Amino acid sequence: MLEFFVNLLIFILIFFFFVFIFSISLYFIFKVFFKIKNKTKTINFKTIFKNLALFLLPVYLLLFLAGGCSYKYMDPQYYEFESLCYLNAGKVLIEDESIKNKTGIRVTPTSKQITDRIAETGFERKNKNQIVYYRIDTYLYDNYGIFLEGDEGAGFYFGYMEILSCKDIDKKFKKDDWQVETLE
Repeated sequence: MLEFFVNLLIFILIFFFFVFIFSISLYFIFKVFFKIKNKTKTINFKTIFKNLALFLLPVYLLLFLAGGCSYKYMDPQYYEFESLCYLNAGKVLIEDESIKNKTGIRVTPTSKQITDRIAETGFERKNKNQIVYYRIDTYLYDNYGIFLEGDEGAGFYFGYMEILSCKDIDKKFKKDDWQVETLE
């Protein structure tokens, strides 16, 4: 519940920051325009700010509820996650196709935390002699925000975190497009 209020506070601060910057820029544009047009009339900053806030509030609320309030594009760790995906993810290693058909195959997940939001995950398939013949490497990113989830039948609710993998940011990381390398 605390995450909800923290994310809501951040959303409100970002909203008022953008409204304030936008209002100041419009104020100076209108001030210059009215000084050129009418030398006696002045424009009231408070009125402009109030009208812009009332106009932009429904727009921001619509974006907030429909798209989720996610801060991934402002997080440098997200861009590190993207670069790791493009450089290293999706490599499939196959030693021998005949080993794949033997019995006693085990799938072993391995995981390593890179930063507090990024984890490297690999899945290995081993035969009964513990020889790795198949390995997939990918990265996971913990995306925090306020997301509207659910549907009409089950009801709507708010989710506060989602986990993104490399296949969520680009279609090239789908299983069919992975690179195949042979172990020597």
